[in-house]
Amino acid sequence: MIKYRVVDVKSDFQITALGVELGEFNDFIGNAKKVAARLAEIEGNGDLAGLMKLRERDINFVVNYVINGKPWRGFGVLGSFNYKDAQILDFLKGNYIVAYLTNNNKEKIVDELTNEVFNNLLPTITDYNYVGPGNSSFILDNGDGTYTAEMWLRAAKR
Repeated sequence: MIKYRVVDVKSDFQITALGVELGEFNDFIGNAKKVAARLAEIEGNGDLAGLMKLRERDINFVVNYVINGKPWRGFGVLGSFNYKDAQILDFLKGNYIVAYLTNNNKEKIVDELTNEVFNNLLPTITDYNYVGPGNSSFILDNGDGTYTAEMWLRAAKR
């Protein structure tokens, strides 16, 4: 079951990510193919592993962002790094809706969380609006065969 809390982030932060520009926001099948192809490419050529070596914390992020009015999805690390064709994405200080869920399907948990957040959770939150320009997710291994995925979405009080 999806749950959430609101967190006040006291300072701006950045995520450096390798990713792909997507087509239309709602082209779920086409976008999934583009993301899978890009992930296979950066895993296969070692670029993702190289970026992960630069990370400040042992957490890998999946990032959805809007760049030049187009949806973009990437895989990255906390911090600002000049690395190949990576994008440095700004996340501003302020309130964040932190949505999370736990299950035993590591491969699908971020997609399940994303679906739950945008289709079920956000419409029920009456005191905050998601303001973007992006969101980030990561997965934690609970050590008992389950995983917890968190999604951080910048929000403004209504």
